[in-house]
Amino acid sequence: MPGPYHVVPPNVKAQIPLLYNDNYTIKDICHILGIKKSLVYRTLSLYSKYGMVTSPSRYSHSTRRRRLLNSANIACISNVIQHRNTIYLDELQHELWAKRHKFATLSNLLRTLQCLCITRKVVSSAAAE
Repeated sequence: MPGPYHVVPPNVKAQIPLLYNDNYTIKDICHILGIKKSLVYRTLSLYSKYGMVTSPSRYSHSTRRRRLLNSANIACISNVIQHRNTIYLDELQHELWAKRHKFATLSNLLRTLQCLCITRKVVSSAAAE
């Protein structure tokens, strides 16, 4: 049996309603999946209430922080990178301020570049061509 703080993968939780609908007992489900009864009852309750095995409020966008850079700022960053693919982060920070009057920290710019799938490897291969 898992410990008190063991995280059960979503694919295991997804099997609980399927097994229950196939007329397996709670005890059988616990034995097959190696989980506790409380998890089975909680998962079945969530499934009957929301139609999913996790709480929808857990992944709600209302609990997240607002993004610092909107899509127009990200498009500006992308355009600058296309024209100057070897630009440094501090130079990119100045360009963003000059063109969009938006200040972003270097770490925020780095995360944005990672979301755009722009890495050193991509930049070095483009520069070599």
